[in-house]
Amino acid sequence: MTKTKLLIISVVTLAALNIVLIVILTLGHSSRPPHKMRSPKQIVIEKLHFDASQIEAYEKLILEHQEAIIQKEEEMKYAKGALYHSLSSDNQDEKDELITKINIIQRGFEELHYNHFLDIKKLCKPEQIKDYNKLTNELARIFAPHPPMQPKR
Repeated sequence: MTKTKLLIISVVTLAALNIVLIVILTLGHSSRPPHKMRSPKQIVIEKLHFDASQIEAYEKLILEHQEAIIQKEEEMKYAKGALYHSLSSDNQDEKDELITKINIIQRGFEELHYNHFLDIKKLCKPEQIKDYNKLTNELARIFAPHPPMQPKR
């Protein structure tokens, strides 16, 4: 076989492989439904079948909840800063007090979240309570922190 024939066969084979790869990627991509990210707010509204007035009240609850969380985050930031600042001293009592304070703040976070969901329950009409109870089984998954998206390589 001559070098020219080998070169032609190689070019045709590579071109055919590229075409096959392009077809596989485009067909494989279009066959999947587009990934639609829904916010936890949207999920709650959909699962509980909230009407317009319930959505409005829910949005107010969300704003109040977010403000309370921001205050707790500030408390936590200050307490953790004090804890790590205490590393420069050997004061065991101070360290224990700060860790206790951090635990109390963390408990406050959990109580805020729990009470927020009780407030959502109060928005529900009697026929929505069954959906609310189903939703409570999914709350940990819906509101769990999501890992950061990995960059494509």
